[in-house]
This record gives sequence, C-alpha cells and structure tokens, in this order.
Amino acid sequence: CERNNKKITRDALNYLLTAVGNNLGILENELQKIYSYMDSESLIDIETVKEICSKTLANNIFELVDCLTEGNTEKALFYLRDMVLAGEPEIRILFMIIRQYRLMLQAKLLSSKGHSINTIIIKTGWHPFVAKKVTKQAQAFSIEELERKLEFLLELDKNIKSTGISPIFLLETGILKLAKI
Repeated sequence: CERNNKKITRDALNYLLTAVGNNLGILENELQKIYSYMDSESLIDIETVKEICSKTLANNIFELVDCLTEGNTEKALFYLRDMVLAGEPEIRILFMIIRQYRLMLQAKLLSSKGHSINTIIIKTGWHPFVAKKVTKQAQAFSIEELERKLEFLLELDKNIKSTGISPIFLLETGILKLAKI
C-alpha cells in the first residue's frame, strides 16, 4: 500500500486495520499521525505503527498474552495495570483474555488437524492478522495446556464475580498462576 510517497508493509497494515476495525475516521486519523511522525522516512513498518497508533484493548490483550506465552509475567502485569489505569474494567479484561485463549485453542485444534493458516482464516472468518497472531501464540502450548488454562480462567471469572475479593488482586495473582499452568 502506498500513499503520500510512503509505503506500508503488509504486517503493519494488517496490525493497523485490526487496531481500528471498520472505523474509517479513526483509520484516517491514525494514518495522519504516522505521516506526520515519519517525515523523510518512506517505509512504515509494524514497529512504527505500534509506537504511534493508539492502543486498543484488543492490541493490549495480544501483547499481554504474548508476554504470557514467552513466560514474561512481569511485562504481562505491566500491560494489565496499564489497561486498568486506562479505565478498562477488570471483568472486561478477563473476558478478553479468556477469548484470546479460546481462539488459541481453536487455532491449535485446527492446526493439529493439518489445516493451513489460509484454511484457518476461511474456517474461522478471522482477519488474517488475528489468525496468524493467534496461531503463533498457540504454538507455545499443547491442546491440554490450553484446556487447563481455559478452565483456570473460567474459575477465575467465577471468583471475581462471586467472592468479593478485589478484582485487580485476583487478576494479578491469576496471571502469575496462569503462567505456571
């Protein structure tokens, strides 16, 4: 894709489209920020897009889960706290984490049956960036590990809704435990 004498890599474009969804106004604003930032540089890569564009809950969840797949709980907790400080309700953050692990399990099950990334995109209807990201994240776990992690997350959801214990405390300790499951 080329505009204003600037080229954007496919990965950067997919990331940007996933971040803004179908909102063309937000897409135009994000592109203007990028163009303003880039000055004389002509190639827009994914690192530039991540640095400049507004973070969404979905993108932060991707980052948080990336940290968990890499075993970096300290950074995962940073993303969690960042989302909470930005005003995201803890229950919504947990919902999105659960969703991400469900997607990973679905991708893992399809991959284990020999389906290619293109077939996964067609079968699930996911955006190509999401499908590639989730499939890559799922590679860090076995099907059984993902199932155990999902069971734990669903139990955590129940505890947050029913125990009266601080949701942020339960989420933080939950992330620490999730990394060890």
